[in-house]
Amino acid sequence: MYTILVFLGLAIPGFGKLPKPTNVRMDSVNFKNILRWNPPPGFTENEDVVYTVQYKIDYSKQINYSDVCVTPYLVCDLTYITYTCYARVSAAVGGSQSDWTTIRFDPYNETVIGPPEVLVSSRSGHLDTVMSGPHLESDHKKESIKDKYGELLYRILYWK
Repeated sequence: MYTILVFLGLAIPGFGKLPKPTNVRMDSVNFKNILRWNPPPGFTENEDVVYTVQYKIDYSKQINYSDVCVTPYLVCDLTYITYTCYARVSAAVGGSQSDWTTIRFDPYNETVIGPPEVLVSSRSGHLDTVMSGPHLESDHKKESIKDKYGELLYRILYWK
């Protein structure tokens, strides 16, 4: 009985406020930026919750947020964002909408840089090593991360 009252208090407008999505975070590898979150407390991934994702660039004088995704899923691709921004998520069930959960994301400081591609071959007692990348995940041209950061340094460890 208590569970039903808690659910009704969370889901019916006027009876209680819909909680915000939780654990909002950006997973970013080689500038492939995926915003992820958990459902509001009391809800599961399979329930009829619709999420709205918005963003705005941090350093601009932009006041309003721009809509990015309206989705029933717990992810939104923000790969095209290449500047520091604020991203926010809100949940809606029926006519009730939660408050926003906002995070700040700086792709240059927070993306995880993956390893380069390495080709190794042996030639007459010599070891030939060719390295390329890592590449931007969002780029269809296989643009190198080097184009974003400048010079990259690699450490190679080898032994006989």
